[in-house]
Amino acid sequence: MIGDTELPEINLALLITTHCRFVVNRLGIVILVAVVASVLTTVTLWMLLSSSTPADHRPAAERNPPPTIISVAPEGNSAPDDSLTDDASASADSEALTETIHSLHATDWVALSGTPRLMQSPVHFSVTEGDRGLHFVTQKLPEDDRHFSKLPQTFYWITNKYALFGDFKVALKMIVPARGNGGRIMSIGVRDVEGDWEVSFDPPSRAEFETEHIVELVRQGDTIHLMHDDRMATGKVHHKDSKPQTSDELKGACHFFIKVRQEDEFWITQNDLTRPTEHVKGVQRYQDFLPADTLLPSDIAPRPARADEQIVTLPGEIEDICLGANGKMLIAYVPTEKKLFLVDVATRKQVGEIPVGDQNVRFAAGLEKLVVAPNPHTLQRWDLTSITQEAEVTLEDGVQINDLAMGAAASGPLLVVTEQAGQEPQPALLDVATMQWQQIPIVVDEKQRNKSELPWGRKPQIRAAANGQVFALTCPQETFQLVVQPEQAKLKRFNYTTANRIERSIPDAFGRRTFSSGPNNFVPDFNGRSPGIRLPAVQGNFCLKAGLQLSDQTAPLDLCPASVELFVDGDNQPFATLVDLDLTLTNQTKFNLWNEKRLTEDKRIHWIPDMNTIVTLPHLAGRIVLRDFDLEKAWQEANYDYLYVTNPTPIRTELGSKLKHQLDIRSKNEPVSVRNGKNVTSRAMTVSKSGLLEWDIPKWLFGSPDQTYHKVVLSAGGREVETILVIRFVEPSKQQPTESLAALPKLTPTSSAPAEARSTQSAPRTWTDRESGRQIEARLIDVTGETVRIVRADGQTFDLPLARLTNEDQAYARGWSKTKETKE
Repeated sequence: MIGDTELPEINLALLITTHCRFVVNRLGIVILVAVVASVLTTVTLWMLLSSSTPADHRPAAERNPPPTIISVAPEGNSAPDDSLTDDASASADSEALTETIHSLHATDWVALSGTPRLMQSPVHFSVTEGDRGLHFVTQKLPEDDRHFSKLPQTFYWITNKYALFGDFKVALKMIVPARGNGGRIMSIGVRDVEGDWEVSFDPPSRAEFETEHIVELVRQGDTIHLMHDDRMATGKVHHKDSKPQTSDELKGACHFFIKVRQEDEFWITQNDLTRPTEHVKGVQRYQDFLPADTLLPSDIAPRPARADEQIVTLPGEIEDICLGANGKMLIAYVPTEKKLFLVDVATRKQVGEIPVGDQNVRFAAGLEKLVVAPNPHTLQRWDLTSITQEAEVTLEDGVQINDLAMGAAASGPLLVVTEQAGQEPQPALLDVATMQWQQIPIVVDEKQRNKSELPWGRKPQIRAAANGQVFALTCPQETFQLVVQPEQAKLKRFNYTTANRIERSIPDAFGRRTFSSGPNNFVPDFNGRSPGIRLPAVQGNFCLKAGLQLSDQTAPLDLCPASVELFVDGDNQPFATLVDLDLTLTNQTKFNLWNEKRLTEDKRIHWIPDMNTIVTLPHLAGRIVLRDFDLEKAWQEANYDYLYVTNPTPIRTELGSKLKHQLDIRSKNEPVSVRNGKNVTSRAMTVSKSGLLEWDIPKWLFGSPDQTYHKVVLSAGGREVETILVIRFVEPSKQQPTESLAALPKLTPTSSAPAEARSTQSAPRTWTDRESGRQIEARLIDVTGETVRIVRADGQTFDLPLARLTNEDQAYARGWSKTKETKE
């Protein structure tokens, strides 16, 4: 007590304890900071010392010691931490358990770009072999290269081309150049062949000087390990949909990859794959991973003769092929022989050959005639029946022919793309009967003018509808559609895609729909199915999809057997799937890439229902395989309930007119009823149960469309099928040519055909039944008394009484007959 004040009692023990805790806390923080700083300093010094090895310029044999052998545990087990061993005896035991299955060469690598999805971009990636090993170089995308997307592509996966199966090890020695202004290596790892998941690791870092790194990547069951400069890490799976992976998925086919950003370069001085000896399947061909009784295509393995296959062998590799006579004739070009070879589909035999003098020959065939450009300045017309030349014209000096296209079941027109020095290529339509230009201008859709570069100078791949009314043009990034009407042909952009992927467009036999790899309003749209080629049949309302034949262990990126699904248009489910055709598809089928080859994948398979034939072209030189396929028999065996519109040719009419059109329907079950579908664009159109369409078309439609679509639903036997009809409008007010035809190059006949050979030709037109309103698009071939004979685009002929036709049709037939008699 001090004075009158009583001091509180002091607890010395509590005071000492409090001060001790304060000192310990402060000291703990100081010690922790010191420890962290010490660790960071040690790691930094170690990394600098380990990466400071100067460039080694000794001979390759001295600076490339054999790879460290890793003892690979049985499949499904994780590798122990001490699996990387320097012990000599352990190394010898491990070596006995492994075998070298492949050495990665320059030709074994391919690049995949990263925007918007994985796709090949080999133009901007190269690998060469030299004294230092394989030299990898990536290059920045040129901004004006139309083969690729305008979007920035910032990284690439550089992968080995062939799929890897089971357990394996990749051993690499990488030389990473000094830090520069280019990109950087982002990661190393493995990814599955579909691009769904990857296991990746941090890459060798760049320094101010050149460095060498040993990289060994080991896959054991569902575990991926990476050894980098004597350090080991276990990878984590990254899935594009963030879904967990099962062990079976991680055991599937995959690829080793190196991921780089923008411009980069590096060397690999040692590169090979090893596998435990008990795993005999390595980087091998496709047949090693299929059941033993699988019938493989001739590109992969010897193929036994089949009673339902006939083979026509030509004396050289086929560069291009087309169909003529509505699928009854195949015309193939063999450049080494400088000849066109004609194959009769019915007899399965070669029936003729046409000599051509130039390596750059172009040709196209129609219902009766074949037009050949034996050199870039000449056009010849040949008769497909007699295989004799009928006429020849020559273009004026300085003009050359770039491409030809014509419908296989049409008498014309022939689309000709010509080019004059210093000018943009231009298209024109040729009358095959007269071998002169048709007075039909080719105009650009006003709604899309100036939005896209025209396709003619971009080496488009041109495909024609069998009836000759529609041409589809596929360019890098874009596809176009040229619709031929009596008054003009209109060009419009049909589809757009990014990068060097394409939406290859192929019109069906009727010119109604265009098949591509993208989604559309038609059924089947194939969008939700596996990748592949979508193709219409040569005749009829049928289509197919040819895709890679995959199983849970097989997905290489070289030649793969094809799986072909066959559809009736309007049905999402195939009625047959063929896995034993003599057909292989390449990785370009999977990635849907642009290339400038004339014999593209879609030309390697043709389904010709009228001839009960499927034609395939293996990659082996000169082979044409004709496979018997009876459609009716296939339906019977599959107990298939077919229900479809047999002739969905687009309906041509005028605004302000009254439309009457009868649908032709075929069904296994009766009766058949028809009604309007949902979300129809033409609500005023009525359809009877028997399929008679009626519509009082207004004089103006919103948006002034060139065509409209109308959905109808067919019902029979408890089954419903939706069909889309196309209605194209002819507007009299716009029938006058809006672009000059005077600039077309002059055609000079060099050999004349008999007048009668030209006078018997008739252009296709729409014939109308005066009572029912039913219409048919056909060409007039004869008038006898009061009967006319017409031929449809699919080759089917009809004899009709003149009295059944409208007055306009009767006048046309009588005028045509009188003109023919006068000339004769």
